[in-house]
Amino acid sequence: MRDKVKEVILEAIVETNQLMPEGKKIERSLEAKLSAPEGKLDSLSLVNFIVCLEEKLEKKLNITLALANGDTMTAGKTPFSDVDNLSQYICELINKSK
Repeated sequence: MRDKVKEVILEAIVETNQLMPEGKKIERSLEAKLSAPEGKLDSLSLVNFIVCLEEKLEKKLNITLALANGDTMTAGKTPFSDVDNLSQYICELINKSK
């Protein structure tokens, strides 16, 4: 399942990059840094990315999740820091919802 989730994340990166100016595009790789401080996504871009990702998860994997909440957005280590952490976080949410 995690490999499928990673593929969906990479697809969301491609779609999000279409809205990003040159120099702010996210690397399409499993090592890509997403949110600040090392990532390319500012707060508005992160929200757009999350919405895109949630839609793709529902469409591609038939999984409905709310990825952002008060805990994830204020946690010391955000699950949105990079693709690997995000895929792990999504898989944890999927397992909790079963």
